[in-house]
Amino acid sequence: MENNKLGSSIAVMNAKGGVGKSTVTLAIAETLSYYYGKKVLVIDSDAQMSISVMLMPFDDLNQKRSDWKTLVGLLHQTLILGQTPDWKDFVTSHVSDVDDTHNIDLLPGDLRLTLVERAVTEADRHEQMRGLVRSVLAEARLKYDYVFIDCPPGLSLLTEIWLREADYHLAPVKPDFLAIAGLEMFREFKKINPDLKMAQNLGILVNMKNRQSAEDDIYHAILTNDEESNCFPDAIPHMAPIQHAARFNPESRSFTAKYPGSAGDAFRNTVHELLLRIGDAQEAFAQACDEEVDENNEEPVEEVIEAQVEAEVEVAPEVEALDESKVQAEPAAQIETLVEIAEERIVETEPVEAVETFEVEPVVQLRRPAGIPRTVDIASRFAPTSTVADMVSAKAIETVALASDTPASQPSGFVKTAATDMPLSRPQAKTPAQSSSGFTSTDQ
Repeated sequence: MENNKLGSSIAVMNAKGGVGKSTVTLAIAETLSYYYGKKVLVIDSDAQMSISVMLMPFDDLNQKRSDWKTLVGLLHQTLILGQTPDWKDFVTSHVSDVDDTHNIDLLPGDLRLTLVERAVTEADRHEQMRGLVRSVLAEARLKYDYVFIDCPPGLSLLTEIWLREADYHLAPVKPDFLAIAGLEMFREFKKINPDLKMAQNLGILVNMKNRQSAEDDIYHAILTNDEESNCFPDAIPHMAPIQHAARFNPESRSFTAKYPGSAGDAFRNTVHELLLRIGDAQEAFAQACDEEVDENNEEPVEEVIEAQVEAEVEVAPEVEALDESKVQAEPAAQIETLVEIAEERIVETEPVEAVETFEVEPVVQLRRPAGIPRTVDIASRFAPTSTVADMVSAKAIETVALASDTPASQPSGFVKTAATDMPLSRPQAKTPAQSSSGFTSTDQ
């Protein structure tokens, strides 16, 4: 990084698997790199190695695993062998198959991660693992604008450490009951040790939303109504191009070719909202720090500064010895005396060397770049037919009313709403404009 601000680390995790977590992390990293010019590090902490396979050729990944140049290699050398390797030696630079996206780096995953975690547990080196993670993230924040940790489903030892050491937590979720239940399990986990540090919640991102499903709209409404969920307003649609984007292409391609049309619009809107939320969180943190400093000071800051200035001023003995009557009678003589005293006190000093100035990059672009317009009609692109829309609207209003009667602070509140008030799935009649895949002809 060419500025003096710290980057942000974001753990992407949901206790429920199959929610498209790795695909979302991939698209967000590539959007940040391509459209915003950000330098991004992706840490693959999932033994399935999904995002590693998405970001680099499979043969190259296998070679990295053979050379132990993966996250497992770093953990093994540091925690099992007791060595002190440089974590940057395990990072693969310039990954991704998107043109002009040459500032995404990857700390690859490995199938042997579960075995290493088991060895660390048997050796009782939990604190050493946490210290390593803390050190890696601290140094990565100086080198990268954003660090994304792709965590596995469930709450393993390493996943818990990432969630406690990262700055933020993002939770992708499918609009179904099992995924929502996974979020509730994570909520309960955070309440076990409330005094321990936990990554700040950036919110829930609904992924793989079927635009023709009335139930998906209702689940999205339930999550949006739940204040604790802090749900993103736009959902990532379930589309074939997004599924195809997970497959690494040996030949580079443009961003619009990888994420065409509505798919690219969805991720640009999501990244813009993500940047706004990170900016708001950092601003709130800075304000809280300022308030804490003010509370610790017994005197106002202005008064303290004035007192220090007065204490540092030295009064010349000659001035103190002046006769007040003489000063009043001969003001001209007094002025000459003060000038003589000032000239005697002038000390020649060497000129101060010029200090190089740094331009601090704003934390987040609060205004959308002119070249990246927000797709205000994105919701309408994924709107269901009029018949289904009428039913969704009526059911969404009923669901919101039911959810509002249950305080958000109650555990399982929105899970109970989803479990008790969801209608059984009923097949929807296709409109003539739709194909067998569920997409209209314009989206094929």
